Amino acid sequence: MTDAGHNPDDYCYRHPDRLSFVLCERCGRTICLECQRHVDGRVLCPDDATEARPVIPTRAKRFANRNRRRVRTLAARVPTDKPVVTYTIIGVIVVLWVVDLFWNGAIQKSLWYIPNTESVRPWTVVTSMFANSGGTTGLLSVLSNAFTIFVVGTQLERAYGHRNFLYLYLISGLSASLFAVLFMGIVFSAGPAVMGLLGAYLLVMRRARASLLWVYFFIAVNLALVLLFPQRVFLWQGTVGALLAGLAVGYVYLFEGSNQRARQLRRGLVTAGAVLLFFAIAKAVVLRVSLGA
Repeated sequence: MTDAGHNPDDYCYRHPDRLSFVLCERCGRTICLECQRHVDGRVLCPDDATEARPVIPTRAKRFANRNRRRVRTLAARVPTDKPVVTYTIIGVIVVLWVVDLFWNGAIQKSLWYIPNTESVRPWTVVTSMFANSGGTTGLLSVLSNAFTIFVVGTQLERAYGHRNFLYLYLISGLSASLFAVLFMGIVFSAGPAVMGLLGAYLLVMRRARASLLWVYFFIAVNLALVLLFPQRVFLWQGTVGALLAGLAVGYVYLFEGSNQRARQLRRGLVTAGAVLLFFAIAKAVVLRVSLGA
């Protein structure tokens, strides 16, 4: 699917499987987010950053090396070429659905985010992004979500890195819950969070000038699943919220402006994620108290 638009110049010179559009300002080679080094206001590759790194005083250098060894030790435990976050998300979704087959749907229902009822649980703003319909009726949803996450997530995780990809999924899921609170909707599947991944993937493919046919196909399938459910009037809110969040996060990740502006956008992204989590939980608590009174 991606070979047709593959351009080696758009992939990191140290990680050939990671799509990137940021160039080292000294040698001009393409570098991914993990390989970017900020030295004196410039974005450099690791090789040039080593040559341009200023001399550090002895004591400060000792502590810097110690922290660097710790980071490398932790990072070495997770292979960077393996999309472990993608596999973990798929595993959680599938395992929860399989186990729920023996509990007559009770587990899945406890994960759903239904903010406008007395039974709302604040923690479901997070658990809903790993849920699906219970029983055999949720089989189509599970297969569709797992397949889409596998196809899109593996590429996004290799392009963005493990941590940034996890942020993308969580922010998409939280945005779905927030829109469900604001516009009287519900979230009872991973579908909205998957739509967020598709939004970010759409930007990546457009930047790479690759074929967008498959992206539109996946978006159409997910929208069709929403429209097929009898409760579709309550499902579009989460889908729209996650899609907008995915587009926003994808834009920040691909931003190629000044380093200062890029840092501001990333700080804003983290802040927005924290605000979404707080607001969604607070709103759910208020609704539960008011409805239960």
